[in-house]
Amino acid sequence: MKKVKMSLHNFIPTTTLSPNDRKEIWWKSYRCKNCGLRGRRYSINEPYIYVTDSFSDKRINRCERDNFVDKYLNTQIQISCIIKALPEIPIYSVHTVITPPIKFLNGENGVWIGVKGRKEPVQILFEEYVDYPLKRHRPFVIQNKKSDKPKVIPPYMHIKHVRTTKPKVKFTRTIKPIKRTRTR
Repeated sequence: MKKVKMSLHNFIPTTTLSPNDRKEIWWKSYRCKNCGLRGRRYSINEPYIYVTDSFSDKRINRCERDNFVDKYLNTQIQISCIIKALPEIPIYSVHTVITPPIKFLNGENGVWIGVKGRKEPVQILFEEYVDYPLKRHRPFVIQNKKSDKPKVIPPYMHIKHVRTTKPKVKFTRTIKPIKRTRTR
């Protein structure tokens, strides 16, 4: 079990209080809001949290709380629909993401771009743009002409059909003979 100072991470309590609990209850289980580190605190005044799971030292010592990296900054986007509130932005135009104004972040609701004719940047929502150039889920490759040679499968790739279950036995209904009785 490793000790971690509470000031190094952004720990939030994970256990929930029920309405029957006393007000002076203190939290036992904690989780870091940024990196997901989990741990427990065993007394109220203790400035340490004891890490309960196995986390690497790199993850314990380096939390992403202070060094937030804007992954959207300087990427290009293409407007994918007509924005009625911003008629100066044409559809299918390509823009570069810039740093947002103070108190805002790229990626909260969308990204911020600069527009000609406006002093302040404009926020474009996620459903109003696509990445430019569009990322393909697989690379586009032109297939060569098919050769005349038949495809040879190596012997270790041959599949033998092996039955893994017993065949079902069909039960048929047999008609029982009717017992005849003599009337005379």
